[in-house]
Amino acid sequence: MSLTIQLPSKLEEQLREHAAKEGLAPEGYVLKVVQNSLKLPAQMPDREAELLKKAELGISPDFWEEYDKLIEKRMAETITPSELKRLIKMTDKVEEANARRMPYLIELAKIRNVKLEVLIKQLGVHRPSYG
Repeated sequence: MSLTIQLPSKLEEQLREHAAKEGLAPEGYVLKVVQNSLKLPAQMPDREAELLKKAELGISPDFWEEYDKLIEKRMAETITPSELKRLIKMTDKVEEANARRMPYLIELAKIRNVKLEVLIKQLGVHRPSYG
């Protein structure tokens, strides 16, 4: 459904400011406000849900636990040569998974009319930081 609303310029300006603060396009912000106001559950279009599903890394919590431990050992300079080899293989897997999901995140950002960096922040997609 499409609905056109005429807003006073001051209200439109405020709406655009609030939308920008949340990293949303004005249309997305209005939809969010209306859904919240009517206490409706947010419904994601099928294509967006599909893209989010495809953008999942698909890496298990056990993998991340081992990965984090190996990074800690590397940073503490206590990692063995075999552990370093394992860490390199694991890092390659993470990088490949991130590379596979980027086209989906880019398409989703275009659909939502936001910059990729904003979308990544909204979704909580973080790059690891190693101190």
